Amino acid sequence: MSLAPAASRLHRERPVTLGQLFALETRKLRRKHVPAMLAGMFAFEAGWMILLMPGMKQATAALAECAGMYAMLFPFTAGLLAIQIAGVDQQERMGQWLTARGQPPVRRFCVKLALANVIVIIFHLLQIAVTLGAAALLGLEFTPVAAELTGPLIAATTCGCIAVTAAHLTLAQLVRPLAAGIVTGLLAAVISSALPFLNYKPLGFALPWGLLYAADPAKLASSGPGLAAEIVLAPDIGRVLTVAAALAAAWTALAIVLIYRKEQRS
Repeated sequence: MSLAPAASRLHRERPVTLGQLFALETRKLRRKHVPAMLAGMFAFEAGWMILLMPGMKQATAALAECAGMYAMLFPFTAGLLAIQIAGVDQQERMGQWLTARGQPPVRRFCVKLALANVIVIIFHLLQIAVTLGAAALLGLEFTPVAAELTGPLIAATTCGCIAVTAAHLTLAQLVRPLAAGIVTGLLAAVISSALPFLNYKPLGFALPWGLLYAADPAKLASSGPGLAAEIVLAPDIGRVLTVAAALAAAWTALAIVLIYRKEQRS
């Protein structure tokens, strides 16, 4: 069912406000069954994480593994969401209708980006909450390091979500076919995931998909076997998170500039 006629009936004569635009974007996602898609992805990731926990001794290991898992899966979540957010405007000519009602493409992109950021950030912060809750239920040891690690992990995850979401929504707006954006993100994520193992972790700051790897506050303090190894808070984490926040803002600004230049050329 097309959204444009319904929107037209609601706002036939008046310009569409930002609040109404945000509501229309949310309605699009519900009609595309995006909440069900996200719930399925969330259950898969949470289940995967919980199945790994019996081999762990401390909650710090669970938090570190959780960050590594969704750093790799960022492109799926952000990419599929970006396709759904960007696709309806192109398929149903909603974009043309909104432009005629006083909402230029750049402003619409900013609303889409804000909505996508809220969804992706909440999605991944809930993963941290589930990880901590499951660790408590399974009897994993909560050391003082776990409390120290949680706050920086939330900050690093938020920065990573903002950067990756901006990248994927921009790709969805600029690259055809839409699936090419997800493929690009997956390749970049694979490259970024290899950097810590090659001792090039700081190079992750050069790509949105590598931001969480580069700003990961969990540091392996011993050479113990696998998941039983000791995890501590990385040094200079305050400076690292400041850089991550600045880069997340920079990727967002770059995304808006690219969309603006595209509209100027068209």
